[in-house]
Amino acid sequence: MWMDATRVAKRASDFQSMVMASNWQDYFLLVQELPMWEAELERLEAVAEPFGHIEGVGDRMKYISEMMDVLYQVEDVKDHLNEVMEEAGRSTGIAGTGVMSADGVDNIEEHAQAAAKRYEELIAEHPQFKTKIDSVLGVGLAQFRQKYHFEWDKKHEFFY
Repeated sequence: MWMDATRVAKRASDFQSMVMASNWQDYFLLVQELPMWEAELERLEAVAEPFGHIEGVGDRMKYISEMMDVLYQVEDVKDHLNEVMEEAGRSTGIAGTGVMSADGVDNIEEHAQAAAKRYEELIAEHPQFKTKIDSVLGVGLAQFRQKYHFEWDKKHEFFY
């Protein structure tokens, strides 16, 4: 299909809307949708390359690139927090009985502070994505804080 700048801009806009409107905190959605988004982004980058100098296309593609970068980063940090919580939860064994218990996590405070620091860095680096960063990583830190108390400047911004 023949593409002109208007069609490419529309396709990029549709892609951006689809990704931004999705729930980035929904792990199952990301597992199913991310491979398709990546394939569509690859095709979109190929058709948009000749139109990169056009304002509506080039700017949109830069925004999409940053959006996907933020998505990957918040997903990685949130996954790490989930893994720490799971590992720490296994340290007490089945129903807290000690049966089949695993080694605990000794440095939970370090994990929490590193994730909180990364949260602050992402907000500073990508202020236009604050809402998405909050909905994934901010909520993730608040959930982490429910299980493991740690000091966090933003602790009262989330109702967890």
